[in-house]
Amino acid sequence: MNISHLSFPLESSLKDTRIPLLDPNDQGYSDSQSLSIISREFSKEGQICPVCNDYSSEIIIFNICKHSFCSRCIKLYLSTQITQSSVLWIKCLQYGCPEPVPIEVIYSHLTPNLKTLYEKLKTRSEIYKNEHFRWCPAPNCEGYDNGTIKKHKLTCNQCGFLFCYYCNQAWHGSKKCNNGNDYQFEKWANGNKVKYCPNCRLKIEKDGGCPEMICPNCNYAWCWICGKERNANYHDEMFCLIGLSKWEFYWYVIFGMIFAPALLPFSVLVFFVIMIEIFGERFDDADEMVKYLAKKKWLLYSIAFVFSPIIVVLMMVSFAFIIGLRISKLGHRNGYYAWWLSVFFGFLIGVVLFIAFVFILIALSIAAPLCGFFFFLLKLYFIFKRLTSNEIKVEEYPRSLV
Repeated sequence: MNISHLSFPLESSLKDTRIPLLDPNDQGYSDSQSLSIISREFSKEGQICPVCNDYSSEIIIFNICKHSFCSRCIKLYLSTQITQSSVLWIKCLQYGCPEPVPIEVIYSHLTPNLKTLYEKLKTRSEIYKNEHFRWCPAPNCEGYDNGTIKKHKLTCNQCGFLFCYYCNQAWHGSKKCNNGNDYQFEKWANGNKVKYCPNCRLKIEKDGGCPEMICPNCNYAWCWICGKERNANYHDEMFCLIGLSKWEFYWYVIFGMIFAPALLPFSVLVFFVIMIEIFGERFDDADEMVKYLAKKKWLLYSIAFVFSPIIVVLMMVSFAFIIGLRISKLGHRNGYYAWWLSVFFGFLIGVVLFIAFVFILIALSIAAPLCGFFFFLLKLYFIFKRLTSNEIKVEEYPRSLV
């Protein structure tokens, strides 16, 4: 990644200087990826920095995205990002630009202390991607070890302290892990919209909006519900709202199918309950009316419970007759019959459609419980299989729905 470093003293000649990356072992290192300094161009006024709106004689241009900023703003921005531990992906200062700040710019604008902190935090962030990584629990030790499902006994690479892979406490042999506090925290975190980024393991609290999440630390985009990458081909945005897999549905879907005949007259109530209780996070960014309904949900539920059967019948009748009238109007427009015959035929078609709707609902009311019972047995099978499996899943992404 190249940048152009422009400075404007009173006089000098145009000159190119190539400065290699500070870390030749960096994966992205190459001779072409270096800092290009085009310095000493004649100017008395300099250029305007879009961040501080000040004239500056030292403007840095990012050659990838072509955005330019003064050195002072870049230093302040990098200092803020690093002190907030956002080091894996430091984006361009331009709002909405997805490109990162070139590594050469980062290193050339950091003080020695910030540079040390940056390298330390970046190393830690990269390490956190490994779900089998464990820090040494010994006081004042920054060592670590990597475990596996079979490797429970870990040894610190610095102090040699022995500790447990699962509870991260001193090695206790065959005794049961004392990780009750961790379990209680995870339980509280899941109930309070706190999960971790599947890429860098940073704990993140969700404060509303859609299920698409973007980690502020590593810029990784994932689905809040299932933890899969949002842009991945194997992620089905709709299906993750229905089940854990194609054969294991969530409990609310299974019981919805089993009790479908009883719930059908109360479809309006079921609709509001699902939207508020299951997908209620979306209301945080909705308009004022939706927010008001969410706050008065118990009043809304009561009204929907009373009037839902009437609304369902009226919707079915209206839908059938609207379709019937639209079909019959086609014949009237083509001159096949008079307008009053159009109304008559529309009424007849509406009656036929309404009867057809009733038979379809009866068929679905019979089929849905059978399908629900089938998926209920499958759900029990998958749960039993997980409970009896010898595999121990470590830090599995906590699903919002089960």
